[in-house]
Amino acid sequence: MRHKQRPSLVGVVAAAAQDVVAGPVQVGGAWGPADRVDVAAVITQGAQWLVAHHQRWESYVEDDKDVQGTAWAHMAYALGVQAAIRGGYSPLDARLARAWRLLGALWDAEAGLWAEPGPCGRDRATIRAAYYTVGAYRAARDRLAELHLGQDVALAAAATGPAPATVVWVQVGDGGRRVQVVTKDGRVHDCELPDRLAQLAAVLAAAGPAGASTRRIGEAMFLSARSVPKYVQRINQALAVDGHRLRIVRAQRVAGQPGYALVLDEPPTA
Repeated sequence: MRHKQRPSLVGVVAAAAQDVVAGPVQVGGAWGPADRVDVAAVITQGAQWLVAHHQRWESYVEDDKDVQGTAWAHMAYALGVQAAIRGGYSPLDARLARAWRLLGALWDAEAGLWAEPGPCGRDRATIRAAYYTVGAYRAARDRLAELHLGQDVALAAAATGPAPATVVWVQVGDGGRRVQVVTKDGRVHDCELPDRLAQLAAVLAAAGPAGASTRRIGEAMFLSARSVPKYVQRINQALAVDGHRLRIVRAQRVAGQPGYALVLDEPPTA
């Protein structure tokens, strides 16, 4: 592949090529002599290029606004994964891990749909993003079935790394900036949060075990309700011990509406 090749276009070709009959096919001929290429070899070479250059597509959306008539946008982070898998790579390949993490992070619980990455964290749930994402997960499901691996366990390991530690109790102080977390093994962890996440922690601490609705959290933080799940995701990814993430916020219904609460079960006794 040429070094200036767009990763998303390589992905489109490699992912779609699954529907092409394997074997030599004729290409070209419009402006010169026709040639014959092996489809399987093209798919394999495309997948190899994508995996070798994964940094170029694993977190990007590609378009070409400078060229008139090209009103397209490709979710390169999803297409690259799908094409790599179609080209013979395992979904558990470490070079696909960052793309899997992004795919998982883009789920919009409020909209019930996957989102496209947006500037400054302003992701937008779209049918287009869902289409690309589902394609990647389906390719992974099929490949994992061939490898006789369970989809949920395998993709969770590939996307998130170490499993989150089980949090049983959270105490918030100093306006949300200081957080004390007790994990299932009885250990106590003192953590600090940046300002915006501290604001979220303070709102949830004030709400207590009943939690706060997504709308109420948005009002308190001067956010749209659709942006709240992103901040919840960030706070659950912000704290970690020994490589294990500490999920201190959980989703729960509040007066019949979507909402969140801190983990406030009783701390373990000695």
